[in-house]
Amino acid sequence: MLRYLAKRLIYAVLVVFAVSLLAFFMSTIAPGDLVDAHLTLDGAQIAYKQKSFSERTAEYTRSAERLGMLVPQFYFSVQPICFPDTLYRVVRKEERQILKQLLFRHGDWPLIELYRKQTLGFIRHLEPLRDDLSKPWAAQVSSEIEFLLTTADTGRIHYLLQSISNLVPADAFIISDQAQHLITTYSAIQNKRTGFWKLMPSFTWHGRRSQYHQWITKTLSGDLGRSLIDGRPVKTKITEALRWTLNVNIIAILLAFGIAIPLGVATARHAGDWTDKFISSILFALYAMPSFWLAMLCIVFLTTSEYGTWLDLFPTGGVG
Repeated sequence: MLRYLAKRLIYAVLVVFAVSLLAFFMSTIAPGDLVDAHLTLDGAQIAYKQKSFSERTAEYTRSAERLGMLVPQFYFSVQPICFPDTLYRVVRKEERQILKQLLFRHGDWPLIELYRKQTLGFIRHLEPLRDDLSKPWAAQVSSEIEFLLTTADTGRIHYLLQSISNLVPADAFIISDQAQHLITTYSAIQNKRTGFWKLMPSFTWHGRRSQYHQWITKTLSGDLGRSLIDGRPVKTKITEALRWTLNVNIIAILLAFGIAIPLGVATARHAGDWTDKFISSILFALYAMPSFWLAMLCIVFLTTSEYGTWLDLFPTGGVG
């Protein structure tokens, strides 16, 4: 008996672990950006879009840190050799996906990292010039450089780099040099091709400092986070709904036992006669009916006076 209980307990733990993994990784691959969603909940999204790139990056990073997203996703990772084990430090989800596409295509992380750093440095260098009326080209150049961080399309990148080079005036020596450095770096990336050996898997151990560990620890301690719909704690919303769920289920169980036991006793006492056959036939007919169809009929006929005032037994909405 003890062996059986231990076996079932182990199976239960494994199932819960598997379900938690499925729930966690489904949430990470879901479309959209979790950090942006939380910024929207905090009412900071409109003001956030009006800020400079550096301010937006800092605010986004702070929000990601509060959500525990500045660490690896799991206890370990298996990824191609050409991928750095610090790619998770690229906070923005969209930018991280772009870097992965470039790595799959070209496989040279030092060059791709240099391209990203030059792009970010170029954006920050242009920030003070965006509001300078004597440099009307600065705002457009800055916008096009920011767009470089959101695309891995070769044609699009070439077009943007050429457009940036044409927009920057010849007398803006420092900015012109930065644009040329960026073009040179991307040209060097283009000359690289990911070899088969660079796509071989590599294993990296991250330990407990991972998003899953933080998530499962908070979940087991009762911290289920906030709803992305209204920002309220998920635990509060579940507690409010659980009261009515328990009420309905307890009533259903009491009704089930209150009806089933007397019927079972009646059929046992009158086994083989017309009472047994009548009750068994009714029960088999009810068992054969799809529950959703029967429930729909009950809603249609028992929640309105349209088919007779004596049929209006239950409220249409609410508890009543």
